[in-house]
Amino acid sequence: MKYFGLVQQCGDPSWPSPSYYFTSDTHVLVVKNTLEPYLRDEWKGWEQALTASFAETESGKKDVRTYRRAVQLLDINECPEGIKTIIRDARQLSQR
Repeated sequence: MKYFGLVQQCGDPSWPSPSYYFTSDTHVLVVKNTLEPYLRDEWKGWEQALTASFAETESGKKDVRTYRRAVQLLDINECPEGIKTIIRDARQLSQR
């Protein structure tokens, strides 16, 4: 968190609590473990969509193509709020 200049916001910078941290130009989503368990727990249908994506892409890898297809198979309205916030903020920052 020191790298991102967010030490004051996150408490313990070596082990920040899961949350969305930001300054005017830095935005960081911290999840409890890694992104995949976060998606599994927070986005209804994630595991099924990822499994279907593996079958469709036949890549056998967790890569951009596989994850993109999994997202396409899901209801975007059910996307976890933390991810929606990052996307919304990225769009706003790109318009500066």
